[in-house]
Amino acid sequence: MSICVNMVLQFNDDANTKIRTVWLDKGIVYYVKLLDVKSMPKKMMLSKLEEMLLYEILIQVKDPFAKSIDEKSLSDRDIYDRDRKYKVVLELWEAEEKKFLKAKNKMSMFKEIADKHNMSTDTLRRLLTRYLVRGMNKNALLPDYVNSGGKGKEKTIRMTGKRGRPAEVQEISKGINIDDTIKNLIKKIYKNQYLSKQKKSYKECYYYLLKEYFSDKVVENAKVTYQVWDQNRIPSYNQFVYWCHKFKDAKMSS
Repeated sequence: MSICVNMVLQFNDDANTKIRTVWLDKGIVYYVKLLDVKSMPKKMMLSKLEEMLLYEILIQVKDPFAKSIDEKSLSDRDIYDRDRKYKVVLELWEAEEKKFLKAKNKMSMFKEIADKHNMSTDTLRRLLTRYLVRGMNKNALLPDYVNSGGKGKEKTIRMTGKRGRPAEVQEISKGINIDDTIKNLIKKIYKNQYLSKQKKSYKECYYYLLKEYFSDKVVENAKVTYQVWDQNRIPSYNQFVYWCHKFKDAKMSS
């Protein structure tokens, strides 16, 4: 049997132990264990893997994470969050000649990229593991409720722990660089929420922005909560109001 990347293999005498091949390099195969939520790539000689397949110690099985995702069914928030995570994971995984796999001090690479994107090394490690274990494609980074089709019951936003301390909106003042992507998100919220028939306040619209685009959605026992990112990763309330006023002025002058 020809060995290729992204094969799912199972030990013939243990249906619970599956591995996925993630890279081939000069007679070496790198793989991850599928049921290990902290699985990092391990390596073995390609000849050893071929021998295990020949004697049916390992057999190829169907990919348990293979799912077809309809992009049209995804919310803007799901797409934004998925693509953001995908970009960070690829920065680590697609380093020149798979540098990460051969690095003696992998944690230094984790820290360098995690610091660059204002996230913890543990978060980056979980993202990489999820990407590798679940099929090495960007949809592997979608939350489970999308893949399962059940969105659960939504609850109101909350700020906890490292991802954001409890605070009045006005206290969040540091902000981030407002690029065109974020500007368009604010404009969308302004048009669809502030100018809606419900006439929501700026504060309500700002919380809606954070919930939809700048928080992690946590599903526990079919209940959904939102954990806002650190303040250095979200637009400030003042920035939000500033751009809402800009959009308002532009409309009045047009």
